[in-house]
Amino acid sequence: MKKVILSAVVLIASVCNINAQEHNHKEGEKHDHAAKKEERKDMSVAEVADAQTKHATKVLTLTADQAKQFNAATVKRIEANRALRAEMKTAADKEAKKALKTKADANRAEFDATVKGFLTAEQATIWTAKKDKMHEKQEDRKEDRKKAKKGAKKEAKKIEEIEIED
Repeated sequence: MKKVILSAVVLIASVCNINAQEHNHKEGEKHDHAAKKEERKDMSVAEVADAQTKHATKVLTLTADQAKQFNAATVKRIEANRALRAEMKTAADKEAKKALKTKADANRAEFDATVKGFLTAEQATIWTAKKDKMHEKQEDRKEDRKKAKKGAKKEAKKIEEIEIED
């Protein structure tokens, strides 16, 4: 009887351990955003567009014609926004950067309208839901960065106060 109970406990513990490891692996992937971003910088416009088209085809179940249209719209958006990003890096004042950001937002809106134009109603619903989810994640990351920055400022202020007291 003791052996059966002991075996059951060991089995449960090992299953819990495996689940915990899988969860940690997924968490680690979540924080690999910067590495993926760096990898995309080295890709050509066509490679990025093909990767995004492949993903959209998988998620939205695009037809061959829709995939071609999606790829063309993606290439147009990427080329326009890459040029704007290059200009943003050299722009000196905030007003110029703001104007370039507005142009990039307009490019994204145009892309979205183009894509929604050839999607079915069901595909458009999925597309909108995915975009909303992505936007929420971006906002969460933005808030995390703000909190981290605020925390770093508090720490610096505490250190400064301690140094002043000494």
